[in-house]
Amino acid sequence: AFDEFQEVTILGGEPLEKLMRASFQTHHNVSYVFSGSRQHLIADMVNSRDRAFYKLGRVVFLGKIAEDDFRVFIGELFKAIGIKVEEAAFKRILAETDAIPYYVQYLCSFLWNKCREGAKLTAEFVYETAVHIADTQAPFYMGILEHIPLKQRRLLQVVAQNPAGKLYSR
Repeated sequence: AFDEFQEVTILGGEPLEKLMRASFQTHHNVSYVFSGSRQHLIADMVNSRDRAFYKLGRVVFLGKIAEDDFRVFIGELFKAIGIKVEEAAFKRILAETDAIPYYVQYLCSFLWNKCREGAKLTAEFVYETAVHIADTQAPFYMGILEHIPLKQRRLLQVVAQNPAGKLYSR
């Protein structure tokens, strides 16, 4: 299994893709799983006729993990340490993380470390913890923003200030 497989394009580009495919084709009774968060890059690798991984196997795009599955998983883990999770807290966790597994795990690990046995996990506490995480990560995000051209930053600001999609009215 190769996670973040699209990184192959950075590490060695198409020559590495060709080398890998040549090697994989010599293997028997082996299955491969290529996964990654940048779907468009992986899609390019397997759908472009001039690329080494063109039609190498079946492509499956996975959707988001169902909220109910997250709720059960999170609830069982917190229950195991004696923490009751309010329904509103589940919703806040998924809202703050957009139900992206990495971020759900990241936020929940902070919550896990801050909760005490017998406590109740509330939506307010989830929100406060998410704000704390964002504050501690601010220098990292500022570093990213500094490398984005000014016109693109302004566009990002406009998008952020107009979440309802009324972008074109201004």
